[in-house]
Amino acid sequence: MRFSLRLKFVLAILLCLASIMLVAMHRLSQIRAEHFEREVHNRTTLVTEFSQATQAYVSEQLKPATEAETDALVLEAMSAFYATRRVFDQFNKALPEYMYEEPTLDPLNPADQADEFETEIIRRLGLNRTLSELSGYRDKGTEKEKFYIARPTNVTASCLTCHGKPEDAPPKIVETYGSEHGYNWKVGEIVSATMIYVPTVDLRVEQVALHRTFLGTFLFLALALAGTLLGLFEGLINRRLINIGKALRQRTLSPNAPVRLTDTANDEMGMLSRQFNQMADALDVAYRNLEGKVAARTHELTEMLASLKRTQTELVQSEKMSSLGRMVGGIAHEINNPANFIQGNLTHTQYYVESLISVLSRICAEVPPEQLSEAVQTELEELDLPFVEADFKKLNSSMQVGAERIRDIVTSLRSFARLDETGLKQVDVHEGIENALLVIHHRLEANATRSDIEIIKDYAELPLVECFPAQVNQVIFNLLDNAVDAVDDYFARYVAQEDTDIKADVESIRKPQIRIKTVCELKGDKRHCHICITDNGGGITEAVRQSMFDPFFTTKKVGQGTGLGLAISHQIIVETHGGKLRCESEFGVGTTMTVSLPITAG
Repeated sequence: MRFSLRLKFVLAILLCLASIMLVAMHRLSQIRAEHFEREVHNRTTLVTEFSQATQAYVSEQLKPATEAETDALVLEAMSAFYATRRVFDQFNKALPEYMYEEPTLDPLNPADQADEFETEIIRRLGLNRTLSELSGYRDKGTEKEKFYIARPTNVTASCLTCHGKPEDAPPKIVETYGSEHGYNWKVGEIVSATMIYVPTVDLRVEQVALHRTFLGTFLFLALALAGTLLGLFEGLINRRLINIGKALRQRTLSPNAPVRLTDTANDEMGMLSRQFNQMADALDVAYRNLEGKVAARTHELTEMLASLKRTQTELVQSEKMSSLGRMVGGIAHEINNPANFIQGNLTHTQYYVESLISVLSRICAEVPPEQLSEAVQTELEELDLPFVEADFKKLNSSMQVGAERIRDIVTSLRSFARLDETGLKQVDVHEGIENALLVIHHRLEANATRSDIEIIKDYAELPLVECFPAQVNQVIFNLLDNAVDAVDDYFARYVAQEDTDIKADVESIRKPQIRIKTVCELKGDKRHCHICITDNGGGITEAVRQSMFDPFFTTKKVGQGTGLGLAISHQIIVETHGGKLRCESEFGVGTTMTVSLPITAG
């Protein structure tokens, strides 16, 4: 993606402003947090000192003066906490958000009972006697948020006047609060804390307002600065660069066009314009000299290029056909000689064996068993002549099919090199599939690593397909053969594992299967036949899929595959028949090969 210089400049400005804004916002947040903490602490300290001063006045001045005048208990004058709370009751009339609390673990007055939060504060102060105070937030983040300072209240000897033993307490105290709670305190214990709560919501609102004001001001100044810089960039650099670019495009489209720049300012852009004009003058001279030479050489080079292309095409084609001819000739010679020898002798073998079986059958029919020696009778029983006669026909038939298979392989190689052509015929695709299954029937039987491969057929009603039958049969055989290899390889690898769970999975859950499905589909104005062959082997990787149709590419071991099967199949289906050969595979699950053929050739 290309960006204009103007856009890059704007992005650079925005990036710089954004960086400055992030730094400023970070610093503002720090300053705001520091200011907030300082303000709430100052508020709380002021109120705390006020409460401490009130308590000191009651304890040190008011209480002794009252005790000198009377022996009666006057809570308003003799209890520092009681007097301080009454003072704060008056204070709260003006500032109700400020709170004074004297929570106690076991108070005389149930109203002074500490809640869970306050109990934890008193516990922490009691565990660490070096703490003179604790501070923090309560209900933080809510509309009731408050900052607190808690200072420990140590039990003194004067406290025991009311909080010592119940029998020693003033009768008015016992009469008012009972004798169950608030007694038996010990000097030095921390059973209470003076807690001052001050509101923080107003400060947070003030901080947010300040933050928004700063942000708005910064954005306004940033936009103003960006607009000013962009205007300067546009006037001093971008517009002049655009003019130079237009001049260069005009010279590119029309090399002999009289294009000149008029910017002669005494700066870098003016110097660039003058250099462009000098370059244009030099190009005009060079273009006039070159034009004649180019015209003279163009005709000569055109003729030479055409001749070279013709020669190159002929050489490439000649070499290609020569190499393919030598390869196919050698393969055909090496394969056809033993194949013809085998196929030629099969007829005589069939005649000789059938004659021998016929003679033996006649002898067994005409000669009573008791006239034969015991050894001959035993051999005849072990031989099971009727079974041999029936099984020999199957063996001979399979050997005939194998010999024909060898001949088909040679035909497919020639077809791949297009060294011969065969006629188009209308054939039953299902018949070709069944023939291929018959040829590889022996490979479907159980072996040391797996059970029988189950063939699942899902045939649709197909019309006769116009194609080259031998070639299509060869493709189907190759795909089925590869599917069997994939299943065998998968089960051979996993049965070799020592993990019994993997063995159980392979043997009980994943049965060896090959599914063959045919479909007739209408695409546009043409009907197509699809043959899908799916195995549940281990699948193939994407890297293998990219090269699987290349000639001589194979993943099999040396001596087990030539790498021509899929290459020949692709050539037959795609180039010869105008169809498609597709592969869909999920590694570890299986592979589906799909052959698509037009019902009517052409």
